[in-house]
Amino acid sequence: MLTTIYDLLTLFVAYMCMMFLARYVFLEPKLKYEKYYTMAALITITASGFILGTDVGSVFLCIFVGVHICLAREEKKIWGFFESIPILGLFDGLFVPVLNVAQLVFSLNEKNSAIMGIGLYVIIAVVGAILWRQIYKKQNNSQGEIISRHLTGWERKLLYIIGILLCFTSVQLANSSVLAKLDSLMLFYIMTNSIVAFVLTITVIVLIIQGNTKNHYHEQVSKMQYNIIVTMADIIENRDENTGGHVKRTAKYVEIIAKKLKEQNKFGDILTDSYMADMIIAAPLHDMGKIHVSDTVLNKPGKLTEEEFTAMKSHTTAGRDILMQAEENLGESSYLEIAVQMATYHHEWWNGKGYPSGICGTDIPLCARIMAVADVFDALVSKRCYKDPMPLEKAYGIIREESGSHFDPDVVDAFFDAIEEIETQLAG
Repeated sequence: MLTTIYDLLTLFVAYMCMMFLARYVFLEPKLKYEKYYTMAALITITASGFILGTDVGSVFLCIFVGVHICLAREEKKIWGFFESIPILGLFDGLFVPVLNVAQLVFSLNEKNSAIMGIGLYVIIAVVGAILWRQIYKKQNNSQGEIISRHLTGWERKLLYIIGILLCFTSVQLANSSVLAKLDSLMLFYIMTNSIVAFVLTITVIVLIIQGNTKNHYHEQVSKMQYNIIVTMADIIENRDENTGGHVKRTAKYVEIIAKKLKEQNKFGDILTDSYMADMIIAAPLHDMGKIHVSDTVLNKPGKLTEEEFTAMKSHTTAGRDILMQAEENLGESSYLEIAVQMATYHHEWWNGKGYPSGICGTDIPLCARIMAVADVFDALVSKRCYKDPMPLEKAYGIIREESGSHFDPDVVDAFFDAIEEIETQLAG
């Protein structure tokens, strides 16, 4: 009876530990109804183990872990099923060596092995509860989510290789009767193999978790830098009585247009997930250079003189200089690089008649071409001190008319394909 309890408890602990490894080492996303899925999985696994034996329970264990990962993923779902194999290997690398070493040192019989195993699981449960509580606190405090990255290519390959090796090399010794049949050389090999497997597993897990933690703190620093700069952008916007809410609205339009372009498989080599994320963050900074434009020019109700217009146009190069200085002082950042491009080139025209550089076509960075459409559209439909908001249909007509001259035609097409989302955002 004690052995049966131990075997069922092993299945229970294995599932919980494998899900912990999937979430915090393999960085798999959380399932929407994870609590209910976990309860159903544990009941099925333990019931099958009790009725049909632990070998069948172990098969159900791997199936439920694999299905969990598949359901939680947004892409490459089917590959998530095979991830249960290296995860099982890491679990074996943690627990099998400990049990083997105890067997070799104390020559335990079947009953004592079960008692030792149950004791080990109790210790693991206590330590695991403490670790989970600490991670849960970090996830739900003001610092945000600590699991916020994807594994790099070499990290995932390393986990797969080591996990699969451990899955096939970590063999648990049954009891003292098995030990009696092994010669000293084999016993030495098992002892050495168990110690190496355990140290290797712990090392890999610690390295990945350290990478997660470093990434978390790096993101916190990046967010702090970004919040400081966006606060400056808000201050600048408040100087301009004409453009209340402009930077926030245009940032949302940029996000909508970029996502539509990606759906249409346009600019796939540029519109990576990281590029789009950086572009969305950088968009509010496109008018940063207006800090260098005088209030008289910025808030003039009538038409600008040629000299005043020249001063207004300088906000592009001024924004570039400010953001490049920020990048130099704060360190290189991908969103700051894109912010520099947006600030500098969002008034360039597709036909080369824009400013400040007069570049044309695809020489204009894609982020700036998207911002150009968002910026002009918002200017047309917003109230300014020198004009009333333009009716939507008239604004749409101007955007269409200037496709191929002022604007990149592909970006204009994406804008109109996303018109419902644009209007929803405008209304909100």
